Amino acid sequence: MPRRTGRQQDIKAPLRDSGSALLGALPWGTHVCQFYETRADLLDILVPYFSAGLKNNEFCLWITSAPLTPEAAEDALSRAVPGLAEYKRRGQLEIVPHVKWYAREGCFNINAVLRQSVRKEEWALANGYAGLRASGNAPLRGDSGLRAMLGYEQAIDNVIGARRALAVCSYPLGRCALPNLIEVLDTHEFAIIKSRGGWHKVAGGRRRSAAALSESEAKYRVFFEQSHDSILLLEMAPGGEPLISEMNPVALKTFGYSREEIIGKPVSILNADPGASRAITMGNQGKSGVSFVVRHKRKDGSVFTAEATGREIRVGGKLMAISVERDITERMKAEEELKRTCADLGTEKRLLEEKNIAFREALGAIEAEKNKMKDEIIVNVHTIVLPILKRMRLKSGAQRGHLDLLEKSLQTLVSSFGRKLTEKNLKLTPKEIEISNMVRAGLATKEIAGLLGASAQTVDKHRNNIRRKLGLANKDVNLVSFLQNL
Repeated sequence: MPRRTGRQQDIKAPLRDSGSALLGALPWGTHVCQFYETRADLLDILVPYFSAGLKNNEFCLWITSAPLTPEAAEDALSRAVPGLAEYKRRGQLEIVPHVKWYAREGCFNINAVLRQSVRKEEWALANGYAGLRASGNAPLRGDSGLRAMLGYEQAIDNVIGARRALAVCSYPLGRCALPNLIEVLDTHEFAIIKSRGGWHKVAGGRRRSAAALSESEAKYRVFFEQSHDSILLLEMAPGGEPLISEMNPVALKTFGYSREEIIGKPVSILNADPGASRAITMGNQGKSGVSFVVRHKRKDGSVFTAEATGREIRVGGKLMAISVERDITERMKAEEELKRTCADLGTEKRLLEEKNIAFREALGAIEAEKNKMKDEIIVNVHTIVLPILKRMRLKSGAQRGHLDLLEKSLQTLVSSFGRKLTEKNLKLTPKEIEISNMVRAGLATKEIAGLLGASAQTVDKHRNNIRRKLGLANKDVNLVSFLQNL
C-alpha cells in the first residue's frame, strides 16, 4: 500500500510515552520487535506499553497467542489500569486472539491483514483517538509460517512510517534459530531482548545505515550466546573446506574445545564421517537452507549425532554459513528403544493371537466331545437299557409298575424334558422333579403316592408347588399336558 504524503512532520510530533524506560519516548511510525521466553517477559513490556497508550487517548489493539490468552492479558492489564472495564466499554481497547486477526478469512492473507490494520488506524483517528497502539504475537508454525509472518512484517514496515501508529511485535526466542532472528530484526527499527536477567535494546535493520552494520552485527552476539543450541559460524572458502569462524558457548561445551583451540580450524576436525564436511557445505547453501543429520566427533574422540539447520549469509562481504545444531543422540536411542518395544509388543500380540486360536480350537474339541458323549448315552439307552427293561417286565409282574416308570424315565432322559426342567430357573426340589416326571408319565396322584410310599395329600401338596413354580397357579392349564409339551 502506498504511503500517505503530507503527514510525516505532523505524525512525528509529539513523541509518545512508551510506558518503558528501555523503549523511551517513541515517535509515531515506530515498529519494534520483542523477543521473549516466558509469559512474564511479554507482560513485563506490554502491560506498561498499553497502560501508557490508554492514558494518552490512543486506541489500543492487543493480539495474543500462546503462552498468553486474551483473558490473562486483560487480567494483568486490569491490575495496572484502574477502570479498565470503562476503557473497554467505550471501545478504546480490544484484546483479540491471533486467529481472529491473522486468520479471519480462514488463512493468513498478508494483504487482507495489512488492509485490516490500516483501516483500524483510520477508524481510531475518525473516532477522536490520538492514534493506534498495537501489539501482535503470532504463533510460528514451521518455516512456511515464519516466511508468511516475515512478509507481513515487511509490509507493515513499509507503511507504518506514514501512520499514527506504534507496533510491538512479539516472537518466542526459543523457536527462532539465529538466521531467523536476523531476518526478524531486519524488518524492525530495533528489538528488545531479555538476557542475563535484564532487558537489552538491539538496533534493527529498517533505519540502520551501512556504516553501522558491523556494530549491529556485534550485538547479535546476545542472541548467539543465549541460544540453547550449538551455533557454528563457518567461512565458506571457495573450492576449499569451510573454516570455523566462531562457535557459541554451547557448541564449545558440546565439542569440548576452548575457543582458542578451535577458531580457524577446518570443520572436518569436528566430523566423524569423511563426507560430513560436504554435507555441511551443501546443507548451508541457499537462502532458506536445509535441515540435515551429521555425526560429529568431540575432542575426546567420542561420537554423537546432531540434527543441523543451516543457511548462507554474507558478513562484511564474506560468504559465511550459520549452522544451528542439536545433539539428538539420546533421542535416537529412545527412538530405537521405542522401535524394539513396538517389535516386542508385535511379537507378544502374535503369540496371544495364536494362543487364542488354540484355545478356541480346544473349546471346540471339548464341545464336540460332549456332544459325542451325549449321543453315545442316547444310543446306549435305546439299544441296551430299554430292551433289558422290556424283558424284565415280561418276567416280573409284581414290579411291573416300577419298571414301567423306569422305562418312561429313561425315555425322558434321552429326550429334552429333563434338561429343560433343570435348566429353567424354576428352583424345583429333587422330590418335585421326581413327581413332575411321574405326572408327565400319566400317573395319577394315588399311583404316585403308592410308588413313593407317601400320602395322597403330600403328593397333592407337591403338585400344587410344582404348578406355582411353573407359573400355572390359578390357571386353567392341565399339568400333564404342560409337562409333556416341555
